[in-house]
Amino acid sequence: MSSTELVLVAAPAPKILCAQQGEIRIEFDDDGNASIIQRNWPDEDAVIRISRENTQTFLDGVCDAFGVPTFGGSR
Repeated sequence: MSSTELVLVAAPAPKILCAQQGEIRIEFDDDGNASIIQRNWPDEDAVIRISRENTQTFLDGVCDAFGVPTFGGSR
């Protein structure tokens, strides 16, 4: 290849980070238990309830699944 040749390189395809999805919200009851709700209108919403005593274990599991490193904090 001579120094005057033009080399075309295809740009990488765009990467979708989050596909369209229903709204996700978190609510706490009076005892500190969490409910994570994903809106699925017009169908029934999906609800995950985490008791207050399992919050740390749940969050540790979610972070591990997403590869978020552990740092500080009490166990």
